[in-house]
Amino acid sequence: MNLRLILSACAIAAISSPTIAHQNQDTKSAFKKARLMDRSNVRPIGTGSLEVRRDTSSGPIKYDRREYNNVVDHLLSVNDRRGAVKILEQMVEVGDAKAMVRLASILDKGRGVEADTTRAFTLFERAAELGNDGARLLVGASYARGIVVEADIGRARYWLNQAAESKRREIRRDAQKLLENLS
Repeated sequence: MNLRLILSACAIAAISSPTIAHQNQDTKSAFKKARLMDRSNVRPIGTGSLEVRRDTSSGPIKYDRREYNNVVDHLLSVNDRRGAVKILEQMVEVGDAKAMVRLASILDKGRGVEADTTRAFTLFERAAELGNDGARLLVGASYARGIVVEADIGRARYWLNQAAESKRREIRRDAQKLLENLS
């Protein structure tokens, strides 16, 4: 089935559903914009936006990634993990590190989709390379403990040192504890 049709069906069902009729306008507009999403027409622009090209004289439309996150949040809240995965995969294709972490978490646990820990780790590692501190901590811990990948103290140290420089206190603390345990 064409992804555009899936997104359209999800958006129409969600907007017309009486259980979510109280949604704010931002979420409704995110669903409408998600219907236009097509992998071949999407590219990142800047650090926080996507550009979707349409065959209209008005030119390309810019969408904020938060709008797509609203759609993913809704789909996950109604247990439509497959729909959420489809949108997250599009966001991953354009290099969204947060989407990589969210998709990896779903794939790692296999909730509503087939579990794929190898692909999940690959996504976590890509997100870590793009600077996601939570992913850096997870990748470092995976290398330290040999979870999903073979234990590699050098790589573990590298990623945990990266995570130890995080602005988030809890990530710094956890990374430092893991680094102490490596010594």
